[in-house]
Amino acid sequence: MASKRNIKDTKSWRAKAIWSVTTCAILALLCLAVQKRANTALQKVSVEIVDLKDKKNLLTKKAVLEKCRKHLGYDLGASTVQDLNLRELEELLNADSRVKDAQVYVNNQQVLTIGILQKQPIVRVQGDGDSAYYLSEEGEAIPLHKGHTLRVPLATGPVGKYSADKIFGDKPNHLQDVYRLASHIHSDKFLTALIEQIAVDAHGEFTLVPKVGKQQLVFGKAENITDRFENLKIFYKEGMPKVGWRKFDKLVLNWDGLVVGQE
Repeated sequence: MASKRNIKDTKSWRAKAIWSVTTCAILALLCLAVQKRANTALQKVSVEIVDLKDKKNLLTKKAVLEKCRKHLGYDLGASTVQDLNLRELEELLNADSRVKDAQVYVNNQQVLTIGILQKQPIVRVQGDGDSAYYLSEEGEAIPLHKGHTLRVPLATGPVGKYSADKIFGDKPNHLQDVYRLASHIHSDKFLTALIEQIAVDAHGEFTLVPKVGKQQLVFGKAENITDRFENLKIFYKEGMPKVGWRKFDKLVLNWDGLVVGQE
């Protein structure tokens, strides 16, 4: 008779064999399912673009799809999962100067989703010559694209071409000052609704032009920005109703703690 130990070893071997066969079968089925899914045509291509603040976007869904089509050589809608390199598409879209972040993925229903988060422009710079571009919240340059004009303040004067060193360097310059002023205006609802233009002269003196009315806001150097804008807001809310909106042609902000009206 076989010993109890031999019987136990035989049962253990059979259990391991059954488990191995079952595992292999499951893996084979999974491989077949993955292969079948990879060879399945996409059911839908969805492009989701997060709107900018003014609802006018830098990118359109059509432009995103066309960019992918030119890169691939065929339409995304005619693709299978196996055809696509999702990481490659993400890198393609993230390389666009208008894109802050792009995510590309396929769900279980074979829907390809392209999610786009755009860079938010805060000012349009019209410098010397043909130098024109937007500055983003992060201080990056965004080229102008035909048909996409956003309602942000226009910066004019001797600002020059874009350079990251100008924005983030230690040496003061007109472009850096424009970025500082525009950032403050963009962060404040009242100032965003008020300011139409940021003009700088050769001496680095700034004049701000409101969207409504003929007044000019003489800001001077880009110093004490927070305090000067707070004084301006107080004057508009408390002083203007008393003296009237048309009384002054200029409001001078570069006096410490004061807003001085000039007729």
